[in-house]
Amino acid sequence: MIQIGQKIYSILYGGRYGVVYAIHGEQRPSGIVSYGGNATFDIVFKNGTETKMLPESILHGVQWQIFDEVVSADEIKQMRELAASEIVRKAAEAKEKFQKFSAAVEALRANPAYGALQQTGQGKSIYCTKLAAINIRRQLKAEFPGVKFSVRTNDCEAVRVVWMDGPTGAEVRSIVQKYQRGYFDGMNDIYEYTSSPWTAVFGSAKYVNEQRQHSVEALTKAVETVCKEHGWPIVEVKTGFDGGAWVNLGDHNMDRILSDYLGCVDVHLVRMTVAAR
Repeated sequence: MIQIGQKIYSILYGGRYGVVYAIHGEQRPSGIVSYGGNATFDIVFKNGTETKMLPESILHGVQWQIFDEVVSADEIKQMRELAASEIVRKAAEAKEKFQKFSAAVEALRANPAYGALQQTGQGKSIYCTKLAAINIRRQLKAEFPGVKFSVRTNDCEAVRVVWMDGPTGAEVRSIVQKYQRGYFDGMNDIYEYTSSPWTAVFGSAKYVNEQRQHSVEALTKAVETVCKEHGWPIVEVKTGFDGGAWVNLGDHNMDRILSDYLGCVDVHLVRMTVAAR
């Protein structure tokens, strides 16, 4: 039977020590597995958080540990006062964050430097991928005049930007990545959504990908230069199905050197080991 003041530990949220400060209903520990228990518990934790109406079956589960020690009423009072102050602090912090976010949004809306971009609130959703694609296309055209960019949407989820030669991948990425509304967390296998003043004003996409292709002429020049500098035989440059150039490489570091030479990391190269070269 759990008592008011009994110490507990939960492994959830990184681990928390707490104390039961209220019990609702009648406890039935002998029937927890079969019937789920009848009581619920209010728990205050040392980090200033609380859990209310926790079912008896969960408290006796594998994620919780119940100690024999029971703390005094004064200690419970101090812990609950801390929890109350944390609620006030977090509310003030959330209000300040919201005010800063709103101010940043209004500053972007009024900034004449982005007057050529289309904004949300004009019949467009805040997460409208089409709006993001429109603005990406406009920004790239203004930043890199004369370079032809293909900006396409995919199922209202992604924007894909492809171009040939011209600016490096890093230069284009610095413009387009601010339209992405989150990132994929591979460790937890989930997509983490984020919000920024930029996406709130100019639209966003779940994924924004950029791919820099190279013409046969540009890659041929790079290959000839690199091979001559390192004393390697000239490698043939070919045209891929997507119109981009590619080369077959031997077992040396030519792919890295070519990437450095061309100022990017997305050169379309195929490595293959040649026994004798």
